[in-house]
This record gives sequence, C-alpha cells and structure tokens, in this order.
Amino acid sequence: MDPIYLPDLRAVVGDFGTDELVLENAIRPLPGTFQVSAEAMRNRLEGMQLLLRKREVSLFHTLSVKN
Repeated sequence: MDPIYLPDLRAVVGDFGTDELVLENAIRPLPGTFQVSAEAMRNRLEGMQLLLRKREVSLFHTLSVKN
C-alpha cells in the first residue's frame, strides 16, 4: 500500500484548514470501522507511514515523475 501525502490531499480537497484538519477529514470513514477516534486513527496511520505530512526521498522509495 502506498502512503498518502499531505500535499496530495491538499491538491484534492483544497488548501483549507490546518494540517490536522485536512488529515482527519481524509481518514473520516476509517475510525468508525475500527472503533477508534479520528485522532487515534490518524496517529496509527502516521505511525505505519501510510499517512505522511511530506515526501522524503530515501534509498528505497523513489518518487515518480509526472509529465
């Protein structure tokens, strides 16, 4: 599963609100499924590196270039 990046979310939903608000709105359907709060779900997804605030180039993850 590929991670979701905050700048990508802002491109889709617009540049409204704080980072936390944008992230929590993006994961809104998930907390009910797992019976946790939105903040707890966001923390778990960030901990698993599935929800990231910025792109970081690493040795094992390459960024795709869109033309």
